[in-house]
Amino acid sequence: MAAVAPAPYRTFKFEGRIYTVVNPSPVEWLPGNVVVDPECNLDLRDLRKALWAVNHAPEMAYMLRRSHADSRFFSRLVIDKGKSLPIVKVDRTWTVQETLQASWSRLEDSLLYIWGVLYAKTVRLAEARFPGPDPYWALPRDLGYMHRHESRGAAVRALWKSRDAMFLLAARCSMVIALANLLPNTSQGSLASIPTWQRILMEAGANSTWIDELNQSLITDLSPGLQIGAFICPLRGEMFTQWINHVPCMIKANLPVYIYWPTPSTDSHILWDRIVADFPCLRPYRPSSLTAPEVPLSNDERVGHDRHGHPYIVNPQNSFRWDELLGATPHGSSIVPAADASSQEVTENIPHSQGQRPGEAFEQFRARRAAQVEALEKKETADARKRRLARQAEAAKYTRPTCRSHTPVFLWVVVGDVDPTVHYTLLQQPYRLLVGHSRTAELWEQYPDEAKYYDPWRNEWDIHGEQNDDPLDTIDEDEYADLPHIPPNAPLPPAPARPDPPTYNVSHELRTFYPPVADVTPPRPGFDSSAVVFRYRYGLLLGKVPIAELLPNSVWLKFRPELIQKHFSLRSDQSLVNSSQYVVSAFLAVMLENAPAPNSFRRLRDLDALCPTYLGAASSRPPSLKISKWDIDDSLCYAVSYENEPPCWFYLLVGATTALELCRRLDLHTRDNIIDYLASRGMAFRTVYDPFPREISQVDRASLTSGMDCLGWRLQGFRLTEWDYRVYEERAYEILVSPHGRAAILHGGLIWRLALEILGSDTLERAVQGPSEGVFQYAQAVKPRHGPTYYDNTLTPEEIDIICGMYKIAGMTPPYIVYERDEPANALADSGHKDPVYWSWWPRPAQWKSSGLNMGYWTEFDEGWFQERLASIRGGSGTPLTSSLWKSLKFHKGAIKLRYAVDKESAQFLSDVVLPNFA
Repeated sequence: MAAVAPAPYRTFKFEGRIYTVVNPSPVEWLPGNVVVDPECNLDLRDLRKALWAVNHAPEMAYMLRRSHADSRFFSRLVIDKGKSLPIVKVDRTWTVQETLQASWSRLEDSLLYIWGVLYAKTVRLAEARFPGPDPYWALPRDLGYMHRHESRGAAVRALWKSRDAMFLLAARCSMVIALANLLPNTSQGSLASIPTWQRILMEAGANSTWIDELNQSLITDLSPGLQIGAFICPLRGEMFTQWINHVPCMIKANLPVYIYWPTPSTDSHILWDRIVADFPCLRPYRPSSLTAPEVPLSNDERVGHDRHGHPYIVNPQNSFRWDELLGATPHGSSIVPAADASSQEVTENIPHSQGQRPGEAFEQFRARRAAQVEALEKKETADARKRRLARQAEAAKYTRPTCRSHTPVFLWVVVGDVDPTVHYTLLQQPYRLLVGHSRTAELWEQYPDEAKYYDPWRNEWDIHGEQNDDPLDTIDEDEYADLPHIPPNAPLPPAPARPDPPTYNVSHELRTFYPPVADVTPPRPGFDSSAVVFRYRYGLLLGKVPIAELLPNSVWLKFRPELIQKHFSLRSDQSLVNSSQYVVSAFLAVMLENAPAPNSFRRLRDLDALCPTYLGAASSRPPSLKISKWDIDDSLCYAVSYENEPPCWFYLLVGATTALELCRRLDLHTRDNIIDYLASRGMAFRTVYDPFPREISQVDRASLTSGMDCLGWRLQGFRLTEWDYRVYEERAYEILVSPHGRAAILHGGLIWRLALEILGSDTLERAVQGPSEGVFQYAQAVKPRHGPTYYDNTLTPEEIDIICGMYKIAGMTPPYIVYERDEPANALADSGHKDPVYWSWWPRPAQWKSSGLNMGYWTEFDEGWFQERLASIRGGSGTPLTSSLWKSLKFHKGAIKLRYAVDKESAQFLSDVVLPNFA
């Protein structure tokens, strides 16, 4: 059996001691003092740093470096110091507010349920054996948040300690999920692809939607750099870590493990050999010599400034960065340390978010946007101004935004809350954090109206208050430190080893995460008449046809009106006048059946030289319109622009049929006109950018594929709940509202229509603005065979799958689905198929492209189908469909053939006639 390669590790020396850190992070904590009784001596700020492991509370190693509160599960734990604490007086005692008690109790029950179910499956693992009968941190309820206290100070202390214990309980759940990943995977077929911890919860009957919500929290995320890890002492004695058997689990879960290697006055290698003999799991990380990069001891204090401009003291000695220790290359890793970065270089790489510039504070951000108003007013149309003023009047009421209002909300925090691994000088830099609508429900009540700022031009809210950015980490608890702890006035029963599914909690929790919102009139796209579409999309002049030629079996009568409606995806009530019917019938006969075109028809088709508006003549096209073809392997390869416009920083690419349609539109005069025209009709296009000078060496696409690649896993016979579609809309919203989410508008078709439904019609304005900031991290490279590489925003396949509402189904044979609220799923059974079955609320792009609904633009028939499907979903009768069922969405195969024939003819006409004229 081949040996398993060790995890990446580095060795360093501090104050004469040698340490090996397994799974190193860019920023490493330095060892502090051993805390024997952590529950009494540590607060949340301490618990976000790696500490010496003690025999009590091993779950401390799984604590997160940053706050949990950005997930729906833990937003209830945010306590705003700027407002009064949730402590009330009842009779002569003090207690936590009843609503907060109930919310925290539901969270605690949920976490205990996760722990109990998973621990029952992992208890026999060697890595799960910890010393003592109860080796874990005390439960939140044991610390008194549900009980009455003799003084307000005691109630406040119970509030803080219970809140800290809630995070430790979440860390315990992360630990048991890591243990579950060590279990052998005995499932067959597609069931083997489900994460082990999810499969165990599914077997226990947990609600699938609730599992998906849990999967979105940081509890289940064991990615490198998130958890703090722990310092381990393998030398038997007073500091000895008695649960070293758990270290392999920590290493596999990507936790940093800091191993202390004693250096006695005698030969250290003999002692190290004894240690690895006792604990073979440490053998790959044994130092080979006493030589290691030395972390310099420094007591220097630097003065930094937070986002408000207030000074604070930075002491870098509690941590260090590997790129500041030259030559410290991790073993088993391809990482090459960079040279020591100067302060200026570090500042240039300050993390920032949507609409924000690096290091830009809120006041600077507001001033910059205020300076842009004059330019925006010059371009604003009367209709846009009317919509803006209506939005502004509604925002003056300070009504909480919901998913139906299509208004994103941003909370100003600091970089350290988002990425604690950045250079220590950047931790307090401002960061504009996008907040989901579920968390907005919590934040909106916590901040006064004076802290809420609305931008009517972009339909965005910014929340910025003078209170601490993250009250979880900065609340001053010292004023209550000397108060005695008042124990709960009633003992609580211990948690069962395997509790029943918290059914009532699931229902209440999901209602809290996704509260009902008031219906808002959904946006509806506008449509051109069929005559306008025939004229500009297909180049048909709907003139009179010679009566003498209206003979049976002639091209004029080849296709009946109902067939014409199907070929062009027209509604059945869209009647055609006789002249239109005859001309379009002849067009279909010529395009699809290669019928000879009579001269009378040729005079009605502007791609024919006999036509008086022949498109090959320069007089029939806009005089300043220019079209060129790019040498790329893509149908969107025609660059369009106008000569009378100033140069633009991005290029506009369209398909062949769309390029000819723009040649026919004499009423379009600018690039912005074209983009508005395409975006309002659901046509596909691109806005590509050539960076010069080069700002990057390569495009980083790793961040695009992280996280879930679908809405979640389901089992055969799973039950839909009333929250499933609301969960889907929230997940899709989080993608679409991001800067690169504008790619959905450029995508056209169904993806465009879903973005319009979820974000609102105002999102179309984002298309005109060109590629968003951060385009290199969220971009598709367009590489012509000659010349530079261009970039435009794109959606990854995983993001598109989420926007289409895709689930992965294991064990499907035959596929079926039931709509029934809160019913347990069937027992796991597998069909033996290796790959899962895919279900989705909406057809995915490949299925949409091959359907009879995709005409290259959004039709009234498409809209009717979309509204009917949406109504059935929201009414409870519509369910996700399999890929095979969506593939049957043909409606009429002739429409597919027609689209391909028109595209082919348009590309040929551009190549033979139009492009040579431009050249």
